[in-house]
Amino acid sequence: MSTGQGATASPGSPGSPESATPVPQGWTPRLAGSLFCMAMVMEIVSLSYAKVATALPEIATHFRTTQAGWLLTSSLLFGAVASPLLGRLADLYGKRRMLLTALGIGWLGSLISATASSYGVLVVGRLLQGALIACLFLGYSLIRDVYPPRTVPLAVSICTGGLGLAAVITPFLNGWLLDTWGWRAVFVFDLLWVTVMVVAIPFTTPESPLRIRARLDLFGAVLLGGGAAAVLVAVSFGPQWGWGSARTVLLGLLGLLMLAGWWLSARSVREPLVDLAVLGRRPIVAAALVSGLVYGTSVVAASIMPIMSMTPGIVGGDYGLGLSATGFAQVASPNAVGVVVGGLVVGLTVKRVGTRWLLAAGLLVFAVGALFLGFWHGTVGAMAVGASIVGLGTGLGYAATPNLVIENTPAEEQGAVSSVVQICQSGFSSIMPVVLFTILAENIRMATDAGVVYSGDGLRYGLFLAVGLALLGALLTGTVFRRAATAPVPATLTKALADDVS
Repeated sequence: MSTGQGATASPGSPGSPESATPVPQGWTPRLAGSLFCMAMVMEIVSLSYAKVATALPEIATHFRTTQAGWLLTSSLLFGAVASPLLGRLADLYGKRRMLLTALGIGWLGSLISATASSYGVLVVGRLLQGALIACLFLGYSLIRDVYPPRTVPLAVSICTGGLGLAAVITPFLNGWLLDTWGWRAVFVFDLLWVTVMVVAIPFTTPESPLRIRARLDLFGAVLLGGGAAAVLVAVSFGPQWGWGSARTVLLGLLGLLMLAGWWLSARSVREPLVDLAVLGRRPIVAAALVSGLVYGTSVVAASIMPIMSMTPGIVGGDYGLGLSATGFAQVASPNAVGVVVGGLVVGLTVKRVGTRWLLAAGLLVFAVGALFLGFWHGTVGAMAVGASIVGLGTGLGYAATPNLVIENTPAEEQGAVSSVVQICQSGFSSIMPVVLFTILAENIRMATDAGVVYSGDGLRYGLFLAVGLALLGALLTGTVFRRAATAPVPATLTKALADDVS
């Protein structure tokens, strides 16, 4: 979110010399209410993905689909495209207004998902829920703009720290919702939560006074989103349609042409959706790529662990613990604890060890955990151990990647680089479920009226894919970044980044 050149502050804003009314410099009841709302908005973003990932086996069985990965992909893909647009609109019309807009779109998506009568409708609902992803940076930006300066560090710490706590509690909440009312309950829960926030935020949080002049690259957004979606659909349905079929080939070519058109447009438009100029430097490209690999591999593990744990044991099969959604918390909670611990390790050691070594270590630890899950998953204890190792590697990666971007980016380019990195993170995260479920669709052990059961080999192939990508990321981190800048990171920023690990 840009607040530099062209930004203006209206009278009465914090720090404005024209303020006619004294602005409180400390905590007030209204500010405390605002902070609670901001934290709850960020919690729902964290909870939404975890709830749906846990509900995937039940949803896939209910709709008898082998394309369950689209419930993750559609949301992340829409979030990747919508976030830069909402960010630009926030600069033009106000951050609170766009925060409420994102919540409103997410509310509609939750309603559609909760009442979906077909799998296609459910995917549309999940796509609209992707607008909630933009609430993360909009919330932080709004806090920075309207909170008294002395309260901002504590407010950000509470919001980011709360996300880590939610990651630990989420599996038990998921289990209670799914086991008691079924998969629709997770979307009803989102619907009610967002409704409360949409009503409460206007009463507790003022609008940001900052505005800048900017242009919307709607054409670029259509090309980027449409092109990526077309390619992913072709890859996802290729096994079903046939890789050489006209539908697969034409849709894939259309997607590639749209992506090429977006690239050319971004190079010629004055204010593109994504500033490609920042990709002219090797460290920035590598930072975006490795960040995407961190997030993409974590999505693969998050998708596979519920399948391994909640599938009933099969005769002759080599996986399936038959856990309920509540029972799955025995696996998911150790994973969440590992994520939190990994983030804390980065916060405590980044100055002494160095960001790139922590990032490489995180990717290697993740690879070890994924390999462990591939071969030892026959008991709850083994699954919990593997999940905790995967979580530790994920936490190290989540906390180290923003530090790496900061170290390799001049302060005046942080906004442009951050948008590129965010596109890569959401892009990889949206691609990997499609690739994973394409692999699983090629390795179906049995298909019954109750649903599809994948072979153990298919799940291992998915984990091996994640292992390979993690090792690639570690290799890039150890080579491309070997001469990267190692400017010290401010302690307050490092702590906030370490806390934000969910």
